[in-house]
Amino acid sequence: MEGVPPPTHDSALPRVQVPIFSGDLGTFANFNAIYKKMVHEGPYSNTVKLTYLRSFLKGEPLQLIENLAISDANYPLAYNKIQKMYGASRTLASFYLNKLFEFKPLTNDSYADLQSFLTVFDSTYQAYLNVDIPYHEDYLLVHMCLNLLPKNLRLMFERSFAESDDVPSYSQVIKFVNDQCRVKALMGEPKPSRGSRIPLTPPACRFPARRSTTLLVTPSSSAPSDTPLRGASANPPILSPPPSTSAVCPFCSSAHAIYTCDKFKRQTSASKLDWAKSNRRCFRCLGNHSKPFCNSAGKCTFCRSLHHHSYLHEAFDGPVTAAGSPTSTVPPSGRNVSPASRAPPNSTPPSTSQTLLTSPASVVRSPSSVLLGTVQALIRDKWGSWSPIRLVLDVGSQLNLISDSCVRRLALPIQAHQVQLCGAANQPVCSSKGIVDCVVGSRHHFAQWAMQAAVVSRVCAPLPTVSVASSVCDKFKTLELADSTFDAPAEIDFLLGAANYVDILKPNGGLLSGNPSAFETMFGWVIVGSLPSPSNAVVTPALSLCITEQSLHDSVQKFWASEEVTIERPINPIGEKVEAQFVETHTREPSGRYQVRLPFCSNPLLPPFGDSRLIAERRWLNVERKLRCNESLRSAYHAFMREFIDLGHMSPATAPGTFVIPHFAIQRDSTTSPVRVVFDGSCRDTSGLSLNDRLLTGPSLQKDIAEIVTLFRLAPVAVACDIEKMFRNVKVDPRDRHVQRVLYRERETDPLVQYEINTLVYGLSSSPFLAQRTLQQLVADEGAEFPLASKAILE
Repeated sequence: MEGVPPPTHDSALPRVQVPIFSGDLGTFANFNAIYKKMVHEGPYSNTVKLTYLRSFLKGEPLQLIENLAISDANYPLAYNKIQKMYGASRTLASFYLNKLFEFKPLTNDSYADLQSFLTVFDSTYQAYLNVDIPYHEDYLLVHMCLNLLPKNLRLMFERSFAESDDVPSYSQVIKFVNDQCRVKALMGEPKPSRGSRIPLTPPACRFPARRSTTLLVTPSSSAPSDTPLRGASANPPILSPPPSTSAVCPFCSSAHAIYTCDKFKRQTSASKLDWAKSNRRCFRCLGNHSKPFCNSAGKCTFCRSLHHHSYLHEAFDGPVTAAGSPTSTVPPSGRNVSPASRAPPNSTPPSTSQTLLTSPASVVRSPSSVLLGTVQALIRDKWGSWSPIRLVLDVGSQLNLISDSCVRRLALPIQAHQVQLCGAANQPVCSSKGIVDCVVGSRHHFAQWAMQAAVVSRVCAPLPTVSVASSVCDKFKTLELADSTFDAPAEIDFLLGAANYVDILKPNGGLLSGNPSAFETMFGWVIVGSLPSPSNAVVTPALSLCITEQSLHDSVQKFWASEEVTIERPINPIGEKVEAQFVETHTREPSGRYQVRLPFCSNPLLPPFGDSRLIAERRWLNVERKLRCNESLRSAYHAFMREFIDLGHMSPATAPGTFVIPHFAIQRDSTTSPVRVVFDGSCRDTSGLSLNDRLLTGPSLQKDIAEIVTLFRLAPVAVACDIEKMFRNVKVDPRDRHVQRVLYRERETDPLVQYEINTLVYGLSSSPFLAQRTLQQLVADEGAEFPLASKAILE
């Protein structure tokens, strides 16, 4: 059939066996493969191809192109219409996934049913794997997420991809949902009430203007409290049982709730506790669930504890006096001024006067002390590099907090926004200095979260506040700990609140119960809970309030410090490192051309380079499809790449590797270079990181825009010029060229060849700094002979 000679206008068309396509997406792949082989790539003119195409279509596909006259010029238009309507990757992938999800469960295990399952389900899945999309597993999550969104949001999301052939990723869908949450929060839409269903991914926390917020208050006493001092409103509820789905009492099986059951009330506290244990009831609300999954905010009426119900108080803390407070071995005391020795041992006494008021609630013989969960994490600084921080997890805080010293070290810009922070009994603690946008990442898993945090002078005292026995460390030494130094007191840089708490929990993560316990997060295993101590240890739970009275001198000094105009830019240690590397490693050839090294991150936690060849190959095939439909773009693209090769800026790789950078074209309204080929340095390989993630960007060498505009207005005449091929005039050291490999071929019939780019690459985060720094080095080396040109370049 393929050997038929090209038909002439006066001869009959050769008979070609191609199935008829009527619009069923399930048959399009077969139709498209046969038609493409027999007709589209056959030795026929476009007029004959269009005649064939119309004869193989019926129904909706035929209506799509039947108004196009049969001519050579209309065939590409008709063919592209059919491909775009029925052959788009997302269209076919969604069709096959819908078919998989609609597959009905088998009613029995007979041979016929099992064979039908293999025939239908497995063949559909294999067809889905044959669809040309970057990541099939990722798009499966994309498809599931989009089907769960409301129609109006899904329509909004699809419109953002209407003009592009790119397949959306799971991260783009989640970013879109987060953006919608952020918009609704800014519009003042009310958040769900406590009794409503909580979504899997909570909305991002925003900061309302001058709103009182509750957070954790860490006791500054040397003796830790057994009762967590969580923030509460001025009039907290006594009991807050969960909504009951049944009116049957679990104790007497009568038609009332257990809280109103007279038989249950007449039981002793010990009997009530035994009943709760035997029936696996929650000690906090007596609900039919375990304590870790309790959402009740109620407290014990007598001791205000969050750990047990009022009915179980005596079983935990002893009998209740007539006044309604637990009996104490020490008479209740009033307010006592705590001596200065109560401060942490390593803290520096401030210049201001401090008054520490302590109000002991009772003296309780407690078998344990509490250890808060700490994490060693990473955070991005102003220049995009990761820096280590130590944070504490606090599900009882509505805000994320970051210390002022940490913000200064990271040089993060602070947004002017004052938030009033309140602690226990709704007492004001302090006001924030503003808020910052930051990105926190895990050291063990390649996961990161964008969040906001309020800036405070100090997050809390060094943690842990109690000594940890060596037996506790030995118990968890085989785990991948989130904080390997959880037993050593150290400063806390960050407090992670409830807004992002659920995000860090590892799906299907493990839980090791005990004293203390360990649970698995994306940071690793977090150690938290009670610590064993001698049985005769006496712990005094206390609520501590530190009141600081600043002198007038200190207040005025801080005012001028905050209002001072910053003249010098903050010191960037990463920028200094990149600058030092450039000075040490750059060289100059006899021809005068400079050669530089790429500034790689020296973080030992980064994994080695992964495999990106398959991604680059698929991206190149997509580029070829676009070039096939646009002759002018195709000519300009290949002309650009030929020039790249002819000038020696790109050469065949001597040892092809698995890390390859994809590239694509950008069309511009320019007479000198209407098409520019950009190399995608942000494409991630199988390790989850891209080349840009592994490179240091370097400091910004451009002047401030205000200074540029001022200099532009000083002279009567302004001259603007462009340095031709500025990036490509700077060579990259041969030792670094293995990460600058690309795939290219000029004809689709040729095999793909792997090339190495020998110069700076468009699309890498370090290229702007290296190009501008090389230009400044040229001024330093040759500026004495050309003073006017040197001044123009530097200014």
